[in-house]
Amino acid sequence: MTGSSASPLSFIYHELWTSDPDGRVDFYRALFGWEIVRETRTDGEFLRIRHAGAELARIVPMEDGETPDRWNVFLAVPDLEAMRARVEAASGDVLIREQNLPGLGLASLLMDPEGGVFAATQSSVPDTAAAAGEPAEGTFVWHDLLTPNLEESSRFYQRCWGVVSRSHSPDTADVHRLLRSEGIDMAGLLATRTEDHAALWLPYIRVADVVETVEQATEAGGQVWLEPTEVEELGTFAVLSDPGRALFAVRNR
Repeated sequence: MTGSSASPLSFIYHELWTSDPDGRVDFYRALFGWEIVRETRTDGEFLRIRHAGAELARIVPMEDGETPDRWNVFLAVPDLEAMRARVEAASGDVLIREQNLPGLGLASLLMDPEGGVFAATQSSVPDTAAAAGEPAEGTFVWHDLLTPNLEESSRFYQRCWGVVSRSHSPDTADVHRLLRSEGIDMAGLLATRTEDHAALWLPYIRVADVVETVEQATEAGGQVWLEPTEVEELGTFAVLSDPGRALFAVRNR
């Protein structure tokens, strides 16, 4: 984790995949003050999330048991076809080759060799956190890949995203890496303690008070996976899950 400066390679959108979309609305509205609006289209019904003058995400309904509830991330790329080719060449998978998403344009759903899923889009529509100099509370400000194989994940993303992987210090090199795009840290890789679970992208949402947010989340049926922790130059953060066990983190910077 690090600061939240906008990067030339950046995450611009998010999706919450859940078997209970309506059941998540009150949880996230109360926690972050999000405006959540229902939209019906020919390909289904979605809940769009708006905050601080921009659309941040949408809630996508999934069949019960189809996939665990999770947050998915969208990466803006200059060439979608080239990204797909690099992912396949690096032993990743293309789950959905191409789909046209309203407001985002063409997108592909991709997976790294450790099971970490992300979407890539040629859209240049920025989210609130990237568009503003100082990200607003309630917006996405950082992303870490939780991975059972730090070295393999580091090699994959360097090859596919064209980023540089670096560590804070030799003491943390086997635990956490930063992915740097054109001189700016844009995401992190965080080693997990078990190899039983696939890699997972963890989004961070900015809040004014991490401790208060954790209390609100647990009262609303969420779960705490990491209690509020203070890190130098980062501030305080915590890792939570919503009532459907979709993981996300909160931080105050």
